[in-house]
Amino acid sequence: MSMQHQPPASSSACIIEHMAVVLEAACTSTSCGAWGFDVVCDCRGFQLSKNLDPRPAVAAMEMLKHAYRGRLRHAFLVGAPSAFNALWRMVKGLLPKRTQEKIQFISVKEATCALEKCCGNGASVVLQLLYDSKDKASWKLPSELAE
Repeated sequence: MSMQHQPPASSSACIIEHMAVVLEAACTSTSCGAWGFDVVCDCRGFQLSKNLDPRPAVAAMEMLKHAYRGRLRHAFLVGAPSAFNALWRMVKGLLPKRTQEKIQFISVKEATCALEKCCGNGASVVLQLLYDSKDKASWKLPSELAE
């Protein structure tokens, strides 16, 4: 997901429903028999003013804790600004320590290595989206994707 594409105004109920649909799709669309999923959140463009209502973040933590317990393999929060830390500090205690440890804050430059290590060749699609998204000059796309 990309924070820069977050709509200017959405109801908490709509955001929570959307998250549930995305998580369910992640669990049911695996053709390889995978049981878990990885999350990549491009936090560039995060605006605290669009995220003052904590209900969607709390709902996400509750979904990961109960309905999708154990299914999160990795979560990469890419390029999170300092304003994101306030939200994270508020909700991280809702997750078990084991789940908290699966969540990594990484820079855009670190994303290439982290995603390739985690997802192998599957990382190329996500990396291309990150690269096309914003700040193209701030990091280099792997040579095999640049062609």
